Amino acid sequence: MNLRLARLYEQQREYSKVEAVYLEVLKENPTNLIALNNLAYAYIDQLDRPEDGLKLIEQAIKAVPGDPNLVDTYAWALARMGRIDEALPIFQQIITRASSSPDSLYHMGYVLEQSGDLTEARSYYRRALEILKTKQNHSLQTKVQTALSRMEQTLSKE
Repeated sequence: MNLRLARLYEQQREYSKVEAVYLEVLKENPTNLIALNNLAYAYIDQLDRPEDGLKLIEQAIKAVPGDPNLVDTYAWALARMGRIDEALPIFQQIITRASSSPDSLYHMGYVLEQSGDLTEARSYYRRALEILKTKQNHSLQTKVQTALSRMEQTLSKE
């Protein structure tokens, strides 16, 4: 029940409520991987608290090492903390080993953009957007479209 409520708050972009619900879930079950991953992601992406997200996702990875979703969240925390050189090889492994999710592709594009490889960043943003076309109202669509537009504008000036 609480996980569904948290998802509802996520869709409504009420992130303080998302945090409260997931913290309650973790109070009852500190090893709930869904709550650990989703709260970590909310800290990293929506609440601009990547350090808090990193702590949570490290707990989850200890329980299930190598899970692509957890590793993606871990690398995203590193990227959002400016630790691009650490995040890049992790995203490369995720994309090589697992089927590419739009999240991982977007995150890889972001890391490449931050490292200055704009052409490759654009390529990953395009791939993410292509997948997102089949998913209506996905929360990532606007971010990917904005990033792709930014790359298109920047690269057209070169």
